[in-house]
Parts: sequence; structure tokens; C-alpha cells
Amino acid sequence: MSTWLLERDSFLLELLRLDGRRDYILQDTCQGGIECPFPPLYQCKDCFTTELYCKHCTVDKHCEIPLHRIEVCTVLLTKYILTVLI
Repeated sequence: MSTWLLERDSFLLELLRLDGRRDYILQDTCQGGIECPFPPLYQCKDCFTTELYCKHCTVDKHCEIPLHRIEVCTVLLTKYILTVLI
């Protein structure tokens, strides 16, 4: 139990990071296509990746797997999480 208490802040920050935009919090444009100018707001809950894509690239990547669950990561949610952390 004492080990958990020493590491709980790290674990909680990691849970918040994984629940939000993950490592893409500072990414302004989608990396799904060549020079895609749209913001990365969509994440697949069923793919084995943590990447965020724009709406167009998400549809392109999932045209053959339509049953995957897509989550929208909004900027308001990110601002709320950052406010909670500060």
C-alpha cells in the first residue's frame, strides 16, 4: 500500500493523459494524410493505437471496419483536464 501512495500521482496523471488527447495535446493538424490541414479530434477506441485523426482521415481508415467505436476528443475537454491538473 505504501508503494501505491508514493506513485498514485503518477498513476492518476497517466489515467488523465490516456483519457484525454494523450500525446497529441499540442498537435494542431492531423497526421493521417499527406499535409492534412484539419484538426485531429477523432480517436478509435477499438484500434491498437492512441493516435488522433481528423474526421476525413478517420473515415478513410475505417471504411472497411465500420463497427469500430469512434470517440470525439473536444478542445473543451482538454481545457477542463488541464484546468483540473493546474
